[in-house]
Amino acid sequence: MASVNLSEASRLVSKSRTTIWKYINDGKLSIARDHRNRPFVDTSELIRVFGEIKQNKKKVNTKSEHKLTGDYHELITTINELKKTIEYLTLRLEHKPLETVTSNPVTEPIKGRPEDDPEWPKEVKTAGDITLRKNIRDKYR
Repeated sequence: MASVNLSEASRLVSKSRTTIWKYINDGKLSIARDHRNRPFVDTSELIRVFGEIKQNKKKVNTKSEHKLTGDYHELITTINELKKTIEYLTLRLEHKPLETVTSNPVTEPIKGRPEDDPEWPKEVKTAGDITLRKNIRDKYR
């Protein structure tokens, strides 16, 4: 059978390393040593002394899936909206009168025509262009 180090042995039998050493010192559990004099326990010894042992399960790579980045135009639109919100909030923090603030970008729609927006696709080639136009129209409502 396979030999394991004392840390792995303690994990396999759900005992502390101190308990494993007590069993070794009391002569209840025999060990072998490698060329560097490190102690190893044969798994058959662990089964003899402690009964059934846990299976050695390898860790499975648990990387989370990459969240897809949004469409470039959606990101640009979001960035522009955030810039306007930051500008508005900065004016509020500077205690400037609200009359100097032209609009609240959080609650008020943008003035003008959606077709004049720099992000407006001139031609509709894909379904993404249709979605982008809809999002831009929603900004102007």
